[in-house]
Amino acid sequence: MYTNIASLLAKLDSMTLYIEDNKPDCILLTETWLSSDISDSLIGLNEYTLYRTDRTSRGGGACILLKQALFNQFSVICNSKRYGNTELVSVDCSHNSQNFSLVCVYRPPGSPLVDDELLYDEIKRLCHLRSNLIILGDFNFPNISWQNVQSQTNDDSTAQFIDMLHETNLTQLVAAPTRFRVGQEPSLLDLVLTTDLNLLGEIRHCAPIGISDHCVIETTLQYHSSSLQKHHFRKHSKINFEGLNSDLTNTDWTSLYSTSCCTEAWNIFRNVLCDLVSKHTTTYKVKCNRTKPWITQTFIKRAKIKNKLWNKYRMSGAQEDYDLHRNFSNMLKSDLRLAKSRFENNVVKSGPKAVYKFMRNKILSKVSVPIICSNNLFAKNEQESANFLADFFGSVFTSEPKGNLPACPAPRAEASLPNIDFTDEIVLKELDNLPDKSSPGPDGITSHVLRRCSSNLARPLSHIMERSFQTSKLPPVWLQAHITPVYKKGDKTMAENYRPISLTSTCCKVMERIIWRHLLRFLYDHDIITLNQHGFLPKRSTVTCLLQCLNEWTLSLEKNIPVDIIYLDFAKAFDRVPHRRLIHKLENSGIRGLLLQWIKAFLCGRNFKVKVGSAFSNKKDVLSGVPQGSVLGPVLFLVYISDLLTSLNSHHSFYADDGRIYGNSFSSSRIIQQDLHTMYTWTHVWLMPLNLQKCFVLRLGKNNPNIAYTLNNYVLESVQQINDLGVILDKELPFSEHTVHIVKKANVRSYLLQKTFTNPDEVLLKTLFVSYIRPIVEYASVIWSPALVKDKQLIEKVQRRFSKYGQSLRNKSYEDRLSTLKLPTLEKRRLFNDLVCTYNILSNKFSFSLADIFVLSDISRLRGHSLKLYHENYKTKWRQNFLTNRVFQIWNGLAVEIVEATTTASFKNKLGIYLYQSS
Repeated sequence: MYTNIASLLAKLDSMTLYIEDNKPDCILLTETWLSSDISDSLIGLNEYTLYRTDRTSRGGGACILLKQALFNQFSVICNSKRYGNTELVSVDCSHNSQNFSLVCVYRPPGSPLVDDELLYDEIKRLCHLRSNLIILGDFNFPNISWQNVQSQTNDDSTAQFIDMLHETNLTQLVAAPTRFRVGQEPSLLDLVLTTDLNLLGEIRHCAPIGISDHCVIETTLQYHSSSLQKHHFRKHSKINFEGLNSDLTNTDWTSLYSTSCCTEAWNIFRNVLCDLVSKHTTTYKVKCNRTKPWITQTFIKRAKIKNKLWNKYRMSGAQEDYDLHRNFSNMLKSDLRLAKSRFENNVVKSGPKAVYKFMRNKILSKVSVPIICSNNLFAKNEQESANFLADFFGSVFTSEPKGNLPACPAPRAEASLPNIDFTDEIVLKELDNLPDKSSPGPDGITSHVLRRCSSNLARPLSHIMERSFQTSKLPPVWLQAHITPVYKKGDKTMAENYRPISLTSTCCKVMERIIWRHLLRFLYDHDIITLNQHGFLPKRSTVTCLLQCLNEWTLSLEKNIPVDIIYLDFAKAFDRVPHRRLIHKLENSGIRGLLLQWIKAFLCGRNFKVKVGSAFSNKKDVLSGVPQGSVLGPVLFLVYISDLLTSLNSHHSFYADDGRIYGNSFSSSRIIQQDLHTMYTWTHVWLMPLNLQKCFVLRLGKNNPNIAYTLNNYVLESVQQINDLGVILDKELPFSEHTVHIVKKANVRSYLLQKTFTNPDEVLLKTLFVSYIRPIVEYASVIWSPALVKDKQLIEKVQRRFSKYGQSLRNKSYEDRLSTLKLPTLEKRRLFNDLVCTYNILSNKFSFSLADIFVLSDISRLRGHSLKLYHENYKTKWRQNFLTNRVFQIWNGLAVEIVEATTTASFKNKLGIYLYQSS
């Protein structure tokens, strides 16, 4: 717990009462008002050890009290600092190779800037040295808007404090006021800062101690402690694919082709393949350092030689022995640095999974699945934790009633798609397109083996798939899934704070991919999936969804027409799709014959197990939903809700289950309300409930009448801003909130990478920025590209700061750093993305037309290319900063050979030369 207590001695009795009632493990207090004349014994809190820093004059002070039972598990080191009237006390708690740090800070109001700068430098130092840092204290910054982390005044100290937060990995968690004084507006003065959100549970505001005007802040430190050996043996496996392919070529698959049973054929195939893979696999162990893998046994032996050389010099005192030791030491240091650099480069080359794993191992708190709690009972082992999670994941399934099915809203399709061919050539093409690295499903067959042996495995797999399709039966292992629970946020012991990630058979996914291609083409050709659905479809994305919406919204606002947007959220949509109703809709849409029977077999009889550590849960049946981790699951869901979209009369746009309906606040409000009623009726009939608490109204326009909308008599909440597919929108559409959000996210990622890769060369530095930081600040930039100078500078500061990270670049100017790294400014990158999007729209590169967003010039005498844009006479800031008006001038000035490029890749190459090398 933490609070500003304003005299510990005066409130000691109240403090003791609080401790007896709540029994906190860690207590952090500010404004203790203790002095050197007051000994620890006068405070006398039993079972606690006190660490404190006092002010030399009256007032101030900070202290931390730790329960003595903690010392049985952790070793504790205390540090205290004072900067003028600002006090800081910290404790570092360590256990084996893991640690966390608690810091208590009191910064008085009106603190001099020189003291504040020293405090901020100390916090930066702690952030650099401590992986798991938690800072609690009274910082007295009432003028910071924590919703967007911006200062409401021009105070230098506040601005530097915010800059310090951006430069470190610290996140502020307190959202509500913490001080309540009679006659004054409640203010947020007490802060909780942490470098890792996974460390803390929910922030709770409790009643003050005694008559203090600061409330008590409580939270749970979620710390997973486990013994970690410094060295371990890493298992490596190497497959001789030349020998494996040779044996597969000579394999007689006669027994596989002679059986008519799909499952029997699969078992023969799997046994033969697994036996041959095992035969040609060499497994060996390598001893490595778990925390610093580049330090091998060779380096350890050389370190011993270095020690011997030093001892020899100490005995002789000879200059030649000293030179020998120094030269050997310098060489060892150089080789260590080189080995570390090679290791880091190899990690980056291995892909995102390896990078994030390396980052987690280096700096983040250990977020493994701990003991799960269910009904106030803690699991006794990993097996019980897995069962608790499996019970929760299974509790969201829909129990579909028996009896007659409801009539489909859409008319029955005359066309049908009954059959699909699985030829050797088609299967071979899909095998060659498999990713080289992906986790295997329950059958244990990896995509790496299937891809490297595709020419020999295509024919037997084609036979199994054809047999499965003709008999409408799947091998049992194809219907199984192994689920890995992934922690989201909140209490780590609660099952609802985990989301399931499913692993299914890769061979089944290959068959699904073939069916998916035919199914998608059929749905497109017969307009079963509407143009208003953007989710999980080729050449459609979150950007096309938002671009279509924003164009219509800004056009309305340009005409001074207010817009109401209703955001809809289905509750566990993909898990709740009822199977009988889904099959009914598929048949109505034209999916019939053997294909419908196979999909029915694919959906029914599925089961899953949850894996925690090395333990698996009991098998659980899947009662509803489209299969997670499958290829067909998303498109089946789109078919299920397709008739809902065709029944809506107002403007609407969906990305899978994320929907928004919108229209004129005056003339369309009645239609919107009717559509809400239609939607609620549909969700009731088709067993897909809405999460009403997550359905909101966003109102745009200055003269918006603020009409109330209801869903089944539930009045939808009106919000000032909302996160729409990763872009934060508010009623003014300036995107400043979004800019602050992504900059903070990018700074956190920068901080983690800087702590993980301590001394990258220029190539590695550029790779890290381009691969892991720039995508954050460029996601959907054609939607939100900033118009305000301060927002542009804030975004550019991300690249400006990260480019300084390279040791050889530190003293160069920003322009020289970009020239060395061969990187453009982020502002030019946004312009590049705008022009690429414009090219794709005007060249019809999307799966549906967005060309009506642009108006082409009808003046034939214009020089240059044939796709000149018409200049729009905008009146409002909303339309001024929309894509069409941002790109107008530079697009019309592009050379003919750039605009008339035949492919997007060719356009990007030519545009890059024009934009980046011409300046």
